[in-house]
Amino acid sequence: MAYIRAKGKGWQGQPYYYLVEAVRDGGKVRQRVLFYLGRYATVQAALAGLPADIDKERYLLAKAQANMAAVRERLRLSLSDTVPYPRRAGAQWANRLYGKYWYWEGRATQCEIRMARLSEKLALLQSYCSAHNCLAD
Repeated sequence: MAYIRAKGKGWQGQPYYYLVEAVRDGGKVRQRVLFYLGRYATVQAALAGLPADIDKERYLLAKAQANMAAVRERLRLSLSDTVPYPRRAGAQWANRLYGKYWYWEGRATQCEIRMARLSEKLALLQSYCSAHNCLAD
């Protein structure tokens, strides 16, 4: 039987939630973590909130890509041109723009990684709930 466990405190003083189950290990009862729910206190809340988190990351990704396109336009570079990494020497305007481009490139990559992780987490949670009928509560 699985249940929710609150553990620790976040940076705003709110606990993090886990979906755990009790298992026997050498005569002792231990908790095995099935899923990390994060700030969501129930499985239903996680199933409802994760799509919104994915949409937020999709919005941030679009914003980063738009800023990258703006920098490319300002540098007059086409999509096939590579943007050089900024050199340390000099404070030329192009050097600063290269740095901005690579900053937004990093942000876009982070958004893509977080979107993939959240999508995978949502799919796993949905498959677990369909197999164990956890929405009947």
